[in-house]
Amino acid sequence: MKTRIVHTKIYKDSYFVGLSTEERLLFIYYITNEHINILGLYECPDRIVEFETGINQDLIQKIKLKLEQDEKIFFRGDWVFIKNAYRYQKYKGAKNEKAKADVFNALSRDLKDWIMDIIKKYSSYPLSELVLDTTIDTATILPKNKKSEPRSQNPETESLKEKHK
Repeated sequence: MKTRIVHTKIYKDSYFVGLSTEERLLFIYYITNEHINILGLYECPDRIVEFETGINQDLIQKIKLKLEQDEKIFFRGDWVFIKNAYRYQKYKGAKNEKAKADVFNALSRDLKDWIMDIIKKYSSYPLSELVLDTTIDTATILPKNKKSEPRSQNPETESLKEKHK
């Protein structure tokens, strides 16, 4: 089980303080539940949200609309995107960048387009940290990994490899 940390400063955040009790519960649920992944983008049907929070469907829909209008959390069908999830993650390094790329690349084209539109329009998501391959018909996040770049071939090393074959 992954541990999700809610920073205590959330209780002094002017946005969070202005939410109703149910809105706060749902906000915390969306940023901490077990479905969230390394991108802050995950599938979570409302029936699961209702079961796990005890909030009824009508109120879930109203709160989701508010969170989206306030540009905090975005929804598309059963999909959830936490706009600023990356700010609170400690996922660094080549392996984590590859994991992010793998999660993103496994999405349908429709979801990739949706998420990229949100990132470009609403978020201060650090697009500079993403390498976008525009040669593919839809944006694809590729890891920034020096190991994945071609290395210059050292003739001496190559000849040693040939001798040991």
